[in-house]
Amino acid sequence: VRAGDSDSREEEKLAKEMQAQQSMGFSEQQVAQFRAAFVEADTDGSGELSEQEILALFDEVATLSSSQLALLHAEIGKLGDQRDFIGFSLFLRILGKVMHGGGD
Repeated sequence: VRAGDSDSREEEKLAKEMQAQQSMGFSEQQVAQFRAAFVEADTDGSGELSEQEILALFDEVATLSSSQLALLHAEIGKLGDQRDFIGFSLFLRILGKVMHGGGD
């Protein structure tokens, strides 16, 4: 891997995270907390979470209503084969949809 390739991938990743942060309305402090939880949940150090890691993380850090839990499963279900390769920016989007979309 050439340094330029690695740098451009990191920049692209950061841009996606910033876009997710802005579109979901999260503060920088919230994103830092979410990143810490994400890294802790990433037990294999891959930089991505599996469906099981995501569900365990939500179970640990939040009490979801039944509608939020259904929304979480629906959002993960939409990912198809990608459901076990959820990067941080996608995690932020799912988190935002679940937190803002479910209320019962």
